[in-house]
Amino acid sequence: MGKRTPIGVQLGGLLGSVIALMVLLLGIVLYEFDTTSGAYQHLLSVTVDNSITLLRAEDDFHQGLSELRSYVVTRDSAAASRTEEALKKAEEQITRFSENAVNPDSKQLGQQLRTGIHEYNEHSKRVIAAHQSGDSNAYEAARSELYKRTEDVNNLFEKAADVQKQVRTSQMEDLNDNAHHIFIIALVASLVGIAAIIACATWYARRLASRLIKLRGEVGKLGKLDLSFAAARATWNDEIGDMANELIEMKDALHEIVRSIQSEADGLSRASDALSNSVQSQMQVSESIAHTITDVAADATRNNDSIGEISTAIEQVSARTQEMSASGTYVTQTADDAVADAKGGMKYIRELVQQNETVGVSMTEISRVSEQLVTGSDAIKNVVTTIREIAGQTNLLALNAAIEAARAGEAGRGFAVVAEEVRKLAEESSSATNEIEQTIGRMIESIQVAAGAIANAEEKVDASKEVTVETEKSFNSIQKRLDDVRANIAQISKAVDETASDMQAVVGNVQSIGAVAEKTGANAESVAAASEEQSASLHDVSDSAEALAETASKLNDITSKFRL
Repeated sequence: MGKRTPIGVQLGGLLGSVIALMVLLLGIVLYEFDTTSGAYQHLLSVTVDNSITLLRAEDDFHQGLSELRSYVVTRDSAAASRTEEALKKAEEQITRFSENAVNPDSKQLGQQLRTGIHEYNEHSKRVIAAHQSGDSNAYEAARSELYKRTEDVNNLFEKAADVQKQVRTSQMEDLNDNAHHIFIIALVASLVGIAAIIACATWYARRLASRLIKLRGEVGKLGKLDLSFAAARATWNDEIGDMANELIEMKDALHEIVRSIQSEADGLSRASDALSNSVQSQMQVSESIAHTITDVAADATRNNDSIGEISTAIEQVSARTQEMSASGTYVTQTADDAVADAKGGMKYIRELVQQNETVGVSMTEISRVSEQLVTGSDAIKNVVTTIREIAGQTNLLALNAAIEAARAGEAGRGFAVVAEEVRKLAEESSSATNEIEQTIGRMIESIQVAAGAIANAEEKVDASKEVTVETEKSFNSIQKRLDDVRANIAQISKAVDETASDMQAVVGNVQSIGAVAEKTGANAESVAAASEEQSASLHDVSDSAEALAETASKLNDITSKFRL
């Protein structure tokens, strides 16, 4: 296995990828929106401001023309001063317009207007001077020239207004194209991001489900005492991989335990058969002693030899009994080890339950983060709502401005044009906010789909918990059966110890018989009684051997339930 990657880190990486895609999408939208905002700002601060400056210059020019007419009628010197001031103010406004103009045509027309207004101001002074001197011919000539220049300046104002309108129209078209471009970018990025998120989540969920299904199958086989399945080591270094590897180790340990118990049971069965055969031989010898007891007195030497043979045979039986006792002790220790391994398996199962709880907590945390994303999207919707309200207020202000411009008549015509453009901008801003709100709505729906997938994963985690509980019950059953095996082995060991004790008693009796035979050959009745006691003891040993064989058979029955 490679570098360890816990499930929490895997889920965190998946969630981080989702967040990164969303942040990237938001960054793209914000960048394009900032670019568009800069273009709108340039339109309002430069183009629209220049248009307003041009209108103000035209108003000042008309104001100067009106004051000049007032002077001609009233000969008021104050009107002459106001004429000069209004024309100078118009010239200053045109100078500002020319300096701030970006379009070459606007700049050229601004320079022509500045020159024309300057010359018009000079001719108006001549008209005033001729009127004051009373020279009617000079006055008429100057007035006629001034009238022509008035027409020229008005034409220049109209041309400049047309050029400004074309500039505004061109910039508005560029802004509309840019807004459409932003919408296309946001739509494509959203679709690509959502597709990538769905693909990653689907792949990870299927991978996780297949690993859990495989682990559940192996646990089910182990619960049915099937140890014959071939289990491969986990390829992913995470919590599920740890559970799979620990399950393999537990299966191998159980396999070795069952093999050991079967081997010991077979050895115990063979030892009991050997003991039974030996006891049968001893019983035959005892019967032979009973038949020949009448010859003991006549042939003491032969009797002593027979007693020596009996003593040797019984010592062999005693030695075999001690070997069986040692084997019983080993089997008991093996059973204790099996119980300890079963307890270790229970510990692993409990750790599996705890790990499932940890996965459940991680799923809950993912659900909480998804809810936070929905909350953040709602906050963005609130901001969009605020922008839409501002656009509505701007539209209302533009309408009010248009009404006021209509009341102003010819002097407010240029301001009415500006108000209409502002109203259009407000409507376009409202439309853009609606598109943003729809995009955010689709994002919320995608997040809710992801939340549904997470809920499905939580259900699978709950199913894994149920399988783990069933596995724990299976291990409890295995531990109980191993306790029964240990109890049976303890009984076998006790029976073997009793057999060894009885064999020691038999050895003592035979030695007593030999001593009596050496002392006197006349005690045949004592020898016959001892022979009967020996026969009874051998019957007991035979019964113990049968019990030992039965215990070995039970052990084989228990281990046969395992499939190796």
